[in-house]
Amino acid sequence: MKRFILLFGLLLSLVLVGKTQNATQIKFDRLAYTVDALIEKRAFEKALELVNSYDLNELSNEDKVLIYRLTQKIYAPENIGNFDSSQHYIEQMLPLMALDSSKVKRLLELGNIQFLKGNVATANQTFQEVFENMALLPSELDKVQLLSKLSLTHRQLGQNEEQLIFLEQLNEMASRSTDNLSKGIAYSELLNYYSTKGDFKKVEELLTSFKTVASQMKDSVSVSKAARLVAFYYSNRLLNNADSLNFYLLLAKNHLNDKASPIERYTLNFELAAAALEQENYKKVIALCKEGIKGLEQIGMGNSTNIQFGHTYIANALLRSNQLEEAEIYSRKILELARFHKNDLAVLQTLRLVIEVLKRQERDAELGAYYEEMLSLKDSIAVKYNKAQVSEAETRLGLVLKEQELENQNLRLEQQKRQQNWYLGLIALLSLILIGAFWAYRRIVRNRKVIAEQKEDLQQSLTEKEFLLKEIHHRVKNNLQIISSLLDKQARTSADKALKQMIHEGQDRIQSMALIHQNLYQSENLSNIEIQKYIQELTTNISSSQRAAEKNIEINLDVEPIQLDIDRAIPLGLILNELLTNSFKHGFKEQEGGQVKVQFQEKADQAYELNFSDTGKGLPKDFDLSKAKSLGLNLVNGLVQQLDGVLDVESSRQGTRFSIQF
Repeated sequence: MKRFILLFGLLLSLVLVGKTQNATQIKFDRLAYTVDALIEKRAFEKALELVNSYDLNELSNEDKVLIYRLTQKIYAPENIGNFDSSQHYIEQMLPLMALDSSKVKRLLELGNIQFLKGNVATANQTFQEVFENMALLPSELDKVQLLSKLSLTHRQLGQNEEQLIFLEQLNEMASRSTDNLSKGIAYSELLNYYSTKGDFKKVEELLTSFKTVASQMKDSVSVSKAARLVAFYYSNRLLNNADSLNFYLLLAKNHLNDKASPIERYTLNFELAAAALEQENYKKVIALCKEGIKGLEQIGMGNSTNIQFGHTYIANALLRSNQLEEAEIYSRKILELARFHKNDLAVLQTLRLVIEVLKRQERDAELGAYYEEMLSLKDSIAVKYNKAQVSEAETRLGLVLKEQELENQNLRLEQQKRQQNWYLGLIALLSLILIGAFWAYRRIVRNRKVIAEQKEDLQQSLTEKEFLLKEIHHRVKNNLQIISSLLDKQARTSADKALKQMIHEGQDRIQSMALIHQNLYQSENLSNIEIQKYIQELTTNISSSQRAAEKNIEINLDVEPIQLDIDRAIPLGLILNELLTNSFKHGFKEQEGGQVKVQFQEKADQAYELNFSDTGKGLPKDFDLSKAKSLGLNLVNGLVQQLDGVLDVESSRQGTRFSIQF
């Protein structure tokens, strides 16, 4: 009888527990349905009030995950659009979840949010974790989105080989897919890749396929996204078709509806502003961007990477319309945001904008610090990849040790239940620790060895390239010398004095360029010229060629020891060649003896001045450099424009002075 009563009580308790569990399940199913309905109606405040009414301390882990998931959906980018809150609730639920398709899907959402916030490296790591469990992703669309994001983040991190691996997988998956949205995402990333490579023929080919896929999309939000992408490739930066650009932007705007996320609605303003900027409608640019910025700030995205686009377009519009003070304010805002997100590439681009604003304001004294930061950033970006490899090895070691600690705790619990297996469990634990530590150590050593080999390969490649560059300069100099010799031979076979004179002048010009390449291959510095040595050799060669000593012409040089890049050294040498030749040929034509003076100095950071003067007979009174028919003086005028310089000419009976600032 007692046994019967006990058995009956046990069965009754099981029934009651089952009913309680079923009631709880029904309750949370209803909650999920209600919250989804409120989200559909955009009633976000009511949805938040409903989920916040639950006390998390009284819930099981499974129920907590549901509450966190519903809250995260409300804050998601496509709804309220609060990235920080959305990321917070995903991070809260992940430790409570078993490794299944739902957890992997949440990890993919987390990576998307990290990417949109500008944390590219962190997002890439999250996407890599998802990729390791890609088979668990519930749909083909999720897998296509993952491969697209892996390709994109690797490209932004400068990891081109890894990008190509995922790009090939993405292309293969898109070719097999029957889902238009999946194909559209794949085509989008392929378009990004080929436009970055400058292969616009391939861009146009892919764009035709993409428009075919987009035309078959039924969802308005998807059509709007597709139209925005097509509009981007018709912008002036790429396929340069203003009519198509405006058509697709208008199509994107018309297909936006209540289901579109706030970020999609507000960021469209920035793309419309980009089109207006190309049309030089600066007031429209500023109005569109301010509206978009205000909207993003209202949804808590005041520091997001998307808002940088708005500030950037405003700064460019203000700069182009010569509103320099306001342009400076916005450019510094962009710089502050880029630094906040620790996005080195964005900081580098913004520094260029700040420098351009300061240049236009003629605030040269402030440029030095920005140039120095820009150069430092370029160096840091170059070595970031190697540091990331070491960081990855350290992170993996930390994860291994953490896993081992969890296993250790599980074994201690097992010891309390099964004392007879204590020694066996301890041996197994020690074995796992030793194997894991040895594996981690081997991986670290292997990674460091790979990094050292890569560094050695880079150094060897750099040395080879420097040697090849010197050889190129040497061969260019020799080829120019051969051309000069051919011209000399041609002159000697000609009876025409005018032709001989023209050939002789051409030889002098060739010699001035050959000297540049001679100095480069003889120097350790392959990008800059020692201008003092170069001008001294150039004037010596020209005076010898023009027989200045026989005419008793004295040449005085006052040249500072400056390093000048080749792009400015060649035009400078040609200008000096023309001025010296003109002076010897015409300035001292009717007099014996005289003086030529050449001065070259640095006026400010990257600003230079060349002064050339002689004591010859001077230029004609009605001389106008812009109307000069002389090839030499026309060449001087053109070369000064090439240097973005300013030419000033003064002439009198006591001689002529040319002053060039660039």
